Amino acid sequence: MKVKVYILLFLAFGYSYSQDDVSLEEIFNKENKDLELINEVLSQKIDSINHFITNTDLRIKLNSELNTIASINRVYSAGHDLITEKNIKELEKRIEFIASYFFRKEKYYLFNFSRGLGSRYGVKNDFKYDKPIIFLTISSGCIITNIHRREEHILGIFNSKMNELLSEI
Repeated sequence: MKVKVYILLFLAFGYSYSQDDVSLEEIFNKENKDLELINEVLSQKIDSINHFITNTDLRIKLNSELNTIASINRVYSAGHDLITEKNIKELEKRIEFIASYFFRKEKYYLFNFSRGLGSRYGVKNDFKYDKPIIFLTISSGCIITNIHRREEHILGIFNSKMNELLSEI
């Protein structure tokens, strides 16, 4: 499955960069490096979260510690119909806690979304609030579903909390 995804990404990026003087190997390597960082951020375990936000019922029900952006995002976006309004609020608190955690570690991340036929994943370093920010772009593809909208919403909560903290410095 991974190979198929890489081949599709390779072909898609080959098309979008075909006018540039960049080799396909360089594009492929940059895409892999970007995906590695995005996956690292999404799957970074924040063990201290369960000391501050404790709802063991939800964690038991979902068989997840809910201590990564990815685990929270998965439940919030794809499992939204299976959880209560109270659970939704807890997940939102958890994503804000994770944004605060990264802020305290001086790892300033913000998420962007790429849509459409040429959508792609990417990483861009820039400055905002006079701080170095890493913008992580996540591809939503051509067809936007309710799952994509909820994913953008929960990651938007992360962005709002990070922006709030950055603006207070």
